[in-house]
Amino acid sequence: MRSISNIGYRGIEIVAQPWPLAEMPHNEIKSIVDLLSSYNLQLVCISPVFDFLNPQTGSFEKEIELLKKYVDLAVEMGAPILRVFGTMRLPEGLTREEGIEIEVRALKEGARYAEDADIKLALENHGRFDAVPENLIEIVTRVNSDYLGVCLHPRPRGHEEDTLKIVDALGEKIFHTHLMDWKLPPMEYREIIRLKRIGKSMESLVEKYGKDLVEKALAWKPEVVALGEGEVDLRTHIEKLRDKGYRGWYNFEGMGGGAGIPEYYAKRAFDYIKKLLMELGIEG
Repeated sequence: MRSISNIGYRGIEIVAQPWPLAEMPHNEIKSIVDLLSSYNLQLVCISPVFDFLNPQTGSFEKEIELLKKYVDLAVEMGAPILRVFGTMRLPEGLTREEGIEIEVRALKEGARYAEDADIKLALENHGRFDAVPENLIEIVTRVNSDYLGVCLHPRPRGHEEDTLKIVDALGEKIFHTHLMDWKLPPMEYREIIRLKRIGKSMESLVEKYGKDLVEKALAWKPEVVALGEGEVDLRTHIEKLRDKGYRGWYNFEGMGGGAGIPEYYAKRAFDYIKKLLMELGIEG
């Protein structure tokens, strides 16, 4: 926390998984709050993981109870926003419509509970189901609550999960952001990856593209890079958010394992975001 504060960050988000933060004793929770205060850092969001279509707790009902526990925790810790997931993937045998119906039912109950506590729920466009703009837009629209919005995770323009569509449709309901940057796979890999994701067999792919190219395409891993150095059009996303009246945090999502020294990338991200916000006339 000291290094983040020294860089100039004013807020921090706590990822609550895999740690069972909602089960922590009250004295330990208070110690975290006091530590944040000592570094003049505001807790802007708590980010647990839920999956209403593939319940990690064993049942749909327990998953909702876990969400409610984290709402209570957000109140106790003074966090105004709870980032939520609906699901990471659509289970086999479930239709898109059935999946959306389950998420809507869960998030309606969660939003009612969150409203009583004055905590906003921000559904992130994450995973292979909620990341599809049409799915996320329908879920948030159908829940129709002032206490359910979006945690926007911008993706590259032209990507199959084009997040500018979400900003256009739900700009006024975006409560939070997760900013990362990365490079897309080479063009020759993209169609192979897409076809494999929708269920094409290895045999058919090899027959069409050749064994060497298929193996290289399927072995490709996303390359996370420093903000501003990849293919995510952060300027356009932030510009559109500004025009929609967004007043929330621009939250740098730290680069994970193997990405180098965290403080180095955190400083580069801070400088990049601060400069971009100034250029766009947004108070940083």
